[in-house]
Amino acid sequence: MKKVIFNFFITLIIFCLCFTYLTAQPFENERPLEKFRTLKKVKLLEELNLNESESEKFLIKYNSTENLIIEKQDNFKKALDDLESAMKNKKSEKEILELTNKVVDAHNELLKARAKKFEEVKKVLNNEQFAKFLVFEKNFMEQIRDLMKEGPKFRKFKEKNR
Repeated sequence: MKKVIFNFFITLIIFCLCFTYLTAQPFENERPLEKFRTLKKVKLLEELNLNESESEKFLIKYNSTENLIIEKQDNFKKALDDLESAMKNKKSEKEILELTNKVVDAHNELLKARAKKFEEVKKVLNNEQFAKFLVFEKNFMEQIRDLMKEGPKFRKFKEKNR
């Protein structure tokens, strides 16, 4: 039974590592990330077509929940890093289990923060605006992923045609 539980946690950890790797956007410094976040907010405000008062209320909720998500993402990454280090250092099964529990807890906290973002934003938007917000979140991230995938191909095309 212990072996089944241990295998389950190892599988869960691998899943979490893959999820984190696929969703992470590593940058050398904060400037590109801040530019990205600013661009996202500008595009989002354009899409929602909010007046000044609504924009202010929206940005307060949006920024506070985004900051919470960033904090939870950092906690999740640290928990995974600690687990990875423990595994490399051949720590005991008990220590590994404790660290896997921390990873799962950190992941759950991250999911709660993401859900809270939707709940808080919904409070300041009408139904149509909230629907636009949800669709924008999905489409914007898909467009960014597509651009990142196409980036190397586009650069190769430019270099080839010089």
